[in-house]
Amino acid sequence: MGEKGFEGTEHRSGSLEHAGEDAPRYAIDNPGLPPHRPRLADEDPKAAKRAERQVSVMFLI
Repeated sequence: MGEKGFEGTEHRSGSLEHAGEDAPRYAIDNPGLPPHRPRLADEDPKAAKRAERQVSVMFLI
């Protein structure tokens, strides 16, 4: 069967499939995710400071 692996569990070798010629067939050009929209805290320094304080308070609770 297999050889002994980590902590006495049995280890079985598996097969590995290489992409080869089929690589373009499986490529994902558009995964369907919406475009990134910046958060308010990314653009406004006041909002960033407020978000930082909120996270700090949550850690204190």
